[in-house]
Amino acid sequence: MVVEASMQQTNYQTRQKGVGLIEILVALMVFSMGMLGIASLQVISKRSSFEAQQRQEAVLIANDMISRIKNSGLTSAQIKAYYHGNDFAADPLTPPATPHDCLANSCTVDQLVAYDLSRWHKNIYGSSVEASSGQNISGLASAKGCIDVTEADGAMTKVTVTVAWLSLSEMSGSKTRVCAITDGGDSQREVSINTFI
Repeated sequence: MVVEASMQQTNYQTRQKGVGLIEILVALMVFSMGMLGIASLQVISKRSSFEAQQRQEAVLIANDMISRIKNSGLTSAQIKAYYHGNDFAADPLTPPATPHDCLANSCTVDQLVAYDLSRWHKNIYGSSVEASSGQNISGLASAKGCIDVTEADGAMTKVTVTVAWLSLSEMSGSKTRVCAITDGGDSQREVSINTFI
């Protein structure tokens, strides 16, 4: 009986060959799945970072125009006459004209409004920051800016500045846009800032 027990152990050990290799393959599969997960998290992180940067840029551009309108010293009627309905799409083929420089020189009301709108259009287009090669390095992706001026009551004027741009990812929600770049596609983002003057 002792002989039979030792033979059974030998047979059992010979059947176990290759188990270590299977364990290594399973470990490699688990490791590779983890690495793919880390890579996808990196891609999502980069996309989210870009989206946040684009939104921050849009808020800065809209706030800049609100500040320009508030600091212009114009009356409510003048603000409506000069700024209402000004829609600017970022078109690299037709860069904005460079008007009279109101920072260095005194300007008339017409020149000040033209200067403010030109600077705002350049900010939307991204030509306010250039590389040494002259290429625009800031701005939003396919951006558009809109200004809407309405009378809130007898003493106040409501100014709404909207900046819209195209996003990398789709968003859910209403497709009715104030300042549409396209026909209300899912990838459009916009920031609207309201103020009373």
